[in-house]
Parts: sequence; C-alpha cells; structure tokens
Amino acid sequence: MSETADMIRADDGELWQRARHGEAECFGVLFDRHGGAVRAFCARRTGSIDAADDLVSIVFLEAWRRRGEVELVDGNALPWLYGIARRTIQHRWRTAVRHRRALERLAPASATPDHAEEVAGRLDDERHLARLRAALERLRPAQPVCSRPA
Repeated sequence: MSETADMIRADDGELWQRARHGEAECFGVLFDRHGGAVRAFCARRTGSIDAADDLVSIVFLEAWRRRGEVELVDGNALPWLYGIARRTIQHRWRTAVRHRRALERLAPASATPDHAEEVAGRLDDERHLARLRAALERLRPAQPVCSRPA
C-alpha cells in the first residue's frame, strides 16, 4: 500500500499527529478533506465566495500555526476548524467596523477647485501679449508731431 493511500485512509487524529511531527503532506490531506466544508461555512457567514476563499487560507494558516493545540471531536478536526473560522470571521468583521468608524471620524475632504481653466486663460493671455509685442515691434518709429502755426 502506498504512503499516499495510507494518509488518505488515516483519521484526522493520526494525520494531525503526523503533521505535528513534520509531515506537511498530512496537513495537505487534511486541507483536501475539510477545505470545502470550511469554505462553505465561511461563504454562508460572509455572503461572499471571494471573502470565503481568503478566509479559508487564513483558517488553515492558523490551524497550521496551532497544529499542536488541535482539539478533535470524535476523531474529527472539522469542529476545531469551524471554531478557527468563526473567530477569523469575527476578527475580520470587527476590523471592518473599526475601519468604517475611523473613516466616519475623518473630516470630509474639501473640494479642490479645478485650476485648469485659470491656467488655460493665462496661457492664452501670454500668447496674445506675445502677438501684440511682435506687432508693435514691426511698426515704424513714431514721426514727430508738427505743431501748426497759429
């Protein structure tokens, strides 16, 4: 019998024990076994498949980090994973609420006037003045004005 088939037949308790002792492949089997259920759990609570996908990765990362603390129920790790998922969802929700409240406390952004019209007007004025200067430079010097005899 192959080691992969042996891992698939093993119960969660044995897989967790082996994962705790460095067999990361056993954790992969646990992910394959329970990932879909955890994803569905997260999706039902968040209403978002995308959020559920993110949460599943966080849940299993936390499960890996805490793999020495696993609490199996009748040899099944899924209830423990649901507990991690529930706490992860609550944490995410609290973070979102704090973020919204912080945004509400910020002063509204003041409207910055668009200065494009002013800049365009100045450029037009500069072009107009340059044309006037060029036209004035083309004029002949002024003739002295003769006074009429009285």
